[in-house]
Amino acid sequence: MQLSKKDPYDLLGVSKSASASEIKKAYYQQAKQWHPDTNKEPTAKDKFQEIQQAYDILSDENKKAAYDAHGHVDPSEGFAGGPSAGAGGFPGGFEGGFPHGFSGGFGGFGGGGSNPFEELFRNFGGGQAGETMSQSGRNVNISTRISFMEAVKGTEKTVSYQSVEHCDACSGSGVKKGAKKSNCGTCGGTGQQTFIRGGFHMSTSCSTCGGSGVYVARKDICKPCDGQGRVVAVKQATINIPAGVDNGTQLLVAQKGDAAGRPNGRPGDLLVHVQVMPDKNFHREGSEIFISTTIPLHTAILGGSVIIPTVDGNVELKIPPGTQPDERKRLPKRGVVKVPGKTDGDRGDQIVTIKITVPKNITESQRTAFREAFGLADNEGATTSENQSESGKSSSGESKTIFETIKKTLHMDKKK
Repeated sequence: MQLSKKDPYDLLGVSKSASASEIKKAYYQQAKQWHPDTNKEPTAKDKFQEIQQAYDILSDENKKAAYDAHGHVDPSEGFAGGPSAGAGGFPGGFEGGFPHGFSGGFGGFGGGGSNPFEELFRNFGGGQAGETMSQSGRNVNISTRISFMEAVKGTEKTVSYQSVEHCDACSGSGVKKGAKKSNCGTCGGTGQQTFIRGGFHMSTSCSTCGGSGVYVARKDICKPCDGQGRVVAVKQATINIPAGVDNGTQLLVAQKGDAAGRPNGRPGDLLVHVQVMPDKNFHREGSEIFISTTIPLHTAILGGSVIIPTVDGNVELKIPPGTQPDERKRLPKRGVVKVPGKTDGDRGDQIVTIKITVPKNITESQRTAFREAFGLADNEGATTSENQSESGKSSSGESKTIFETIKKTLHMDKKK
């Protein structure tokens, strides 16, 4: 169709002083009246194109100013309803009809700023405007708790979670069994809409079918999923948690997330965030494990051994004579694997911190034995009854101070 030479103000029925909102409102009314899918008059198609051309001029400040000044607009600027856009400005013409009320006929426009056709769909409604059908599903994030030992050794966990699944009733098609889809009348089945704005050709996903290129009548839509082809379901998955994982580790289970928008699309992934519970005995830093053990004073002085728990079971730790408070002993390869999952790989060490207990009260025979063993006079290292009473009230946190005093006494040589 040739570009209309009629006055755009007359076509829309507005004055030259009309505001932008008045022009838009007039266009809505005219477009609704003359759209060929609802108006079967022979001249409706041409009338609708003229209305589109008029609105394209008056809704653009530059074109409107050019028309007001010169009485015409250069055809090289292009019109939303020009020949390059197809019949009525739509890539697929009018063959597909109006899929849902007025939504199908106004989907072929867009680009820059507000889209009057989207507003028209919202105003006159009439059904669904399909959302974009993604090629792949979204990831699902969940968390699971495991014990300290499970983190060190590895384990399996069965988890339950919600995700989007393809609808069983329609096998993910969104259509009742026995019903069929047809090409979207807005985009002609291409899933894309092409339009002209300011002389540029632009394409976007079809706003009616969401880029799927198909149309389903309301009566043929699958009820369980409301035509989406997907439903929310509770699923279970068995997670292999490798040895050596730490608190905050994220594990990926491929394709156990949400189903894709298309039946043949790739599902999303399941992302499992691992929370490791603390242990009452062990503490972990990287690949090393830390533990404390307490030995009596005589073992620290004379030496001996003590049984130490490890993640692999109990082991005997040799205590050399003269072991000091808070001294650390290292048990090689008793820690956590340095590369999660490789149980036969390199491991860290277990670090044992030695705590020493000092007796609060000793018998007179023990006191005499200490003096004789170290050649001390009767009054050396002695305390008054008052001090002895106070020492009996000392807490275990004072063990180190008491031991240092004893050690100092024990190391006195015979200079005196």
